Amino acid sequence: MNRVRLALLVAVLLSGACSPQAGAHPSPATPTVSPSPSSVTLSGPADTATPAASPTLADSPSPWIRGSAVAALTTQIALVSAGDRILRTSDGGGTWSVVRDGPIASEDYIRDLQWVGDIAFAASTHGLLRSGPSGSGWQQVSTRSDLYRLDFLTQTLGYSIADPQSLGDGAVLMRTLDGGHSFETVDTGLPMVQWVQFVSNQLGWVAGPRGIAVTRDGGLQWTRQVTFPPGFFEPPPGYPGAWTAQVGFRDSLRGFAYYRTRSTLMNQSGGVVYYTADGGSTWQGKACTCGYISIAPEVLIGAKRGLPGGLIESGLDVTGSASASIVDADGVGNHTDICTTYSSGASWTCSALPFVKFSSGRLASLGPTRWLVLKIYDRLEVIIATSGDGGASWTVRSTVKTG
Repeated sequence: MNRVRLALLVAVLLSGACSPQAGAHPSPATPTVSPSPSSVTLSGPADTATPAASPTLADSPSPWIRGSAVAALTTQIALVSAGDRILRTSDGGGTWSVVRDGPIASEDYIRDLQWVGDIAFAASTHGLLRSGPSGSGWQQVSTRSDLYRLDFLTQTLGYSIADPQSLGDGAVLMRTLDGGHSFETVDTGLPMVQWVQFVSNQLGWVAGPRGIAVTRDGGLQWTRQVTFPPGFFEPPPGYPGAWTAQVGFRDSLRGFAYYRTRSTLMNQSGGVVYYTADGGSTWQGKACTCGYISIAPEVLIGAKRGLPGGLIESGLDVTGSASASIVDADGVGNHTDICTTYSSGASWTCSALPFVKFSSGRLASLGPTRWLVLKIYDRLEVIIATSGDGGASWTVRSTVKTG
């Protein structure tokens, strides 16, 4: 039975399942960071005898690991967050040190990490955090706990996606001119903004469920490039911090847009990948998760079937002008794949990660070096893995766990 038919059958049997939400949590046990190096070469999807349903809070250990993030400064230096804890490596992932301690499974967590020179910023439930040199010595810059996505251009000028309603459905673009001590709202013309990326101080894009807009004057004026009808890409109701829209550029002309449907099946979403080669003047639909979730032709813009589904939190890592990867957590087949395109999103090749089953992840890349952080659903652990050959093989570097 193929994946689509199996997904439909399991969805009928398990109707009523919902996305996991965080619950009350006890005091965390003593944290440990377990180095566990092992190298693997990726192959096709692993054989499984029984499809696994997406985890719910009732099925999972309590409390829930609510967030993870990864940011690479060089091929040797990177930051990873596991829940509310931040770790750093200075030797390509060989060893990791805790530079900001905190529980990995609690209501508090790090949402996003970004390097700006040799200092780093973190958006968290505590507020905006900033490190000292090399990612150490973290301090709170702002008490704003509604920041989700960061895009700092300098250590003083930066943008962020904020959601004052804390339900994922009121996200707006904010700008700071003083390193995050204060923010002002930026009107992009979109009713909801979920992603921002600038490639220079003047040129940047935002994406939201209703479309994509561009600025060429540092955010003073915005021009709509794509408009989507309502009802396709809005986030699930009451899903905190959910994003369904993303843009990713490597230069001023060539970039991807990655959109998810709000409807989910077995905690997976349908989606569409778009591509532009002219700075967004024209966008083409390249691939979609079509078939079991209906997407209107005017939304597809020519996209054909072939995109993996994935969890709603697994973003697109743009690795080159025509290449990108995604972590595809398959709750039906109970495996996690790294899916990659080298054809501007038109075709995708997926390879299973043999050291995990169903888990969501975040990717970061610098040249052929890849960084991967995975949240493990059947136990309170976060796995850190690296690749030096563009994702063809992976080495498990460390396992972060509580207890």
